[in-house]
Amino acid sequence: MLPQPLLPQQSVQEDTGIKITPKQEKYTIGVGEVININCTYSPNNVTEQDFTWTASDSSVLSVYWNKVRGLKAGTSEIIIKSLDGTVEKRITVVVQED
Repeated sequence: MLPQPLLPQQSVQEDTGIKITPKQEKYTIGVGEVININCTYSPNNVTEQDFTWTASDSSVLSVYWNKVRGLKAGTSEIIIKSLDGTVEKRITVVVQED
């Protein structure tokens, strides 16, 4: 049985003390548009390099660290996960045709 997917505002937070706080929980972009997703991390010694960034649907979005490009109309989530897998944050991105 597969685990249930997390809702966009949910995150897996074990008692590591590490937190990912995005500037926004949801973005809407156009096909071909590129945006930067900005997050803050705590504690202060945690950096973006301590996480992997992926798309839940790579046919809708391409993700390279915090740069996101809309590929086709649809909805996908950006999944930011700690390298050890104990902390995860999901951000919803809606891609619209222009």
